[in-house]
Amino acid sequence: MSQQPTKAAVGFRRLAAFVIDWCILALYAGVLFLAVTPLVAPLFQASPLMAELTGFGLLTLPMVLYFAIMEASSWRATIGKRVLHLSVGEGKSGRRIGFSSSLFRSAVKFLPWELAHFAVWNVFIFTNSPVSSIGVGALVASYLLIAIYIVSLFIKNGRTPYDMAAGTAVRVK
Repeated sequence: MSQQPTKAAVGFRRLAAFVIDWCILALYAGVLFLAVTPLVAPLFQASPLMAELTGFGLLTLPMVLYFAIMEASSWRATIGKRVLHLSVGEGKSGRRIGFSSSLFRSAVKFLPWELAHFAVWNVFIFTNSPVSSIGVGALVASYLLIAIYIVSLFIKNGRTPYDMAAGTAVRVK
């Protein structure tokens, strides 16, 4: 008889799966950086809005789509989750989630990432941005959300805010 892993063990497994996925996406970002930097560098220098939109299109959107497509697929998991024997399903039934639920889940999951990008462009890169004070708030919010996401893995039922918002849960296979 196999014993169910503890909440902490599942939380650490989820973090490890995210690190695996992050490494895959860092590889994508590195190749992208080498391939397109000369073409898109002017877009990152034009304005905070153009930099934000360019970064969103090249990094955030592909990352969100990777998670959404993989977790809505028959695998029900990203590569990292699959390696660590985790799957995403509907909260109560555990059934496979649809693409729209998966896309919503992934968008909420990467909200801190996008808030941090907004802050970087409007506070640190374009220092004369008219929304730099909002950018500082966005940076603080991004760190708070990340902390909440991580802590939520280890309390109550281990469901993150993006799991609760999308009606999903991550289970050990």
